[in-house]
Amino acid sequence: MQEYGIPRSWVRMPLLSLICIGLLGCGPVVRNQASTTGSTPEPGPKVVKTLPPPPVVAEEPVKPARVLPPAVKKASVTHPIIQLGATVELHHIFGLRIAFKDARAPKRADNVIMTIRRNRKEFLRCVKQSVNNYPYYGGRVGVLFTIGAVGTGPKVNVVSDTTSGKRLGQCLKSSIEKLRFRGVHMGKSRSDLEGTRYKLLFKVPLLKLSDANPSGGLFLRQKGRNLVVIVAMNHYCDPRPRFRRLRRGRTITYTMRPTGSRISRCTKMHERRFVEKNVKRGRYTVRVVNDGEIAYKDTIDIK
Repeated sequence: MQEYGIPRSWVRMPLLSLICIGLLGCGPVVRNQASTTGSTPEPGPKVVKTLPPPPVVAEEPVKPARVLPPAVKKASVTHPIIQLGATVELHHIFGLRIAFKDARAPKRADNVIMTIRRNRKEFLRCVKQSVNNYPYYGGRVGVLFTIGAVGTGPKVNVVSDTTSGKRLGQCLKSSIEKLRFRGVHMGKSRSDLEGTRYKLLFKVPLLKLSDANPSGGLFLRQKGRNLVVIVAMNHYCDPRPRFRRLRRGRTITYTMRPTGSRISRCTKMHERRFVEKNVKRGRYTVRVVNDGEIAYKDTIDIK
């Protein structure tokens, strides 16, 4: 080794180191937790985990609030009240009739008044149904109604009713609510008809049974425990007709008796009123016989 200029001491050192490590176990001691039992590992340095930065999200621009223009309220139009009149008249041939009149006296017929005139039979039916006794002293009924959209669905209110029982006002109200006012109103369109207000003043005069039935008739009514019978018949003016009463069970018969020779040739309606007292509950049949034939016949349920 010296030939190459390397001292022997340098050669001996690695050899001694190999021998010491292999035979005597000299050298650095490496302690392993898995090989050494009962040993406590020394705490190592703390590892600090560094989280990646959150992704940068682009912020959306804030939209400005939408400002709506102020709502424009439609000006409400108040229509004046149009006065209408209806009067029940007596005709010597046709009996009861209803005459309608417009207080404005327009040059052209109003569609509303024409619709009411076409339904006069319905109003006349209300008059006859509301009569609960004869003579009927009549009265006045005031009905205020407002035309709905496209002439339908009128709003009806009964503002006054002086008739007995106030049944006429309720019947007129239900009849007007069923009406449909269509067509042109005084040269205006249907939309202009909406909201138009009318007041119908209905007048009923004093009525008798012969007024409601010009050819005569029979009217029955229960009053307490009594049965009221009103008979209207066309007979000579003089002498007045006489009746004979016959009651069998729940059948009551009124027979016109012969009156002898007539004094005059004129004829007129005669009304007679009979009262059957203390009648029991049940259905009763009332007949009026003239010249051997049944002139009128009706039934009533006594409650």
